[in-house]
Amino acid sequence: MKRYVKRLASAALLGIAILSLAACGKSGPNQVNEKKVSFIKDAQSSNQRIWYMAQSDSESDYELSKDTHITQILVTGNGKATVYNMPDDNFSMRDIDKKNDKQIIALAQKKDKEHYKDFIDPKNDIGDTGGYIQTVIKHGEEECKYYKKHPNYLGGNKDPQEILREYRNELNYLKANEAAILKATPKYEKPAPKLLNAKVKTDNSGNDVNFEDITHRRLELEKDSAKLKHLKWFYNGVDVPVYYNYTMTNGFSLIYDKPVKILSEMYTGYTNPANDSDATFLLTKTTNKDTVSDFDKVGTKHVSEEE
Repeated sequence: MKRYVKRLASAALLGIAILSLAACGKSGPNQVNEKKVSFIKDAQSSNQRIWYMAQSDSESDYELSKDTHITQILVTGNGKATVYNMPDDNFSMRDIDKKNDKQIIALAQKKDKEHYKDFIDPKNDIGDTGGYIQTVIKHGEEECKYYKKHPNYLGGNKDPQEILREYRNELNYLKANEAAILKATPKYEKPAPKLLNAKVKTDNSGNDVNFEDITHRRLELEKDSAKLKHLKWFYNGVDVPVYYNYTMTNGFSLIYDKPVKILSEMYTGYTNPANDSDATFLLTKTTNKDTVSDFDKVGTKHVSEEE
């Protein structure tokens, strides 16, 4: 299904874009019907438009298909985009088939909340270093019980009972701070529209754009270290979830010269050569079988030429 025009032979993927979807909108479909669509120009319209950021790996030959994983859903409008993160790899192109705008927005809101709940859930905290406070305390209690029965397994030059007391003191310190750390866990934050802009590259003539860097802004959950005293036995520390505001740039070098049909829907947009990494797609639905995607032009608002 490689129905795209190659506009730059050796472009590298500059980032993984994660764009988004607005929290409100019309209940009916608002798909592209124009002959040509450019992302930034289209996003500056007051009309809502839903876009999808998707990824395909080597297992699917980097091709776009019904099973291609959607990482974010977005709605653009008035020059902005609102990012909703999908929580797992099981959400694919098949999940948006035959759904109208209202259904997709409701789905995006639901999935973004699921992403938040999954991230802060200590049951999913299986990292090798650190961990959420609940996980660290649980494992600490298990370790204490084990070494209380088998103190000689502690080893070292110190008295095993002294080591066990030190360990228990640090565990008690963590338990005393558990409530304060949990209180600092961020509440779910509803994504908001954020500015879009792009930089483009032109060919030697300076007239034809052959590459576009799209910059978007989004919220993302990450892990940070809890503010605690230095711990000797719990040296991996305690993690806490935090929200960060990210500004990310996504480079595209390929555009579609005709829509790609996935199940019952037609899509147009942008992609990249895989270059042994995941192929990234930025797509929107279209009702026009002759629609082509195009790079944004220098002179479009919030579009500048890369120096």
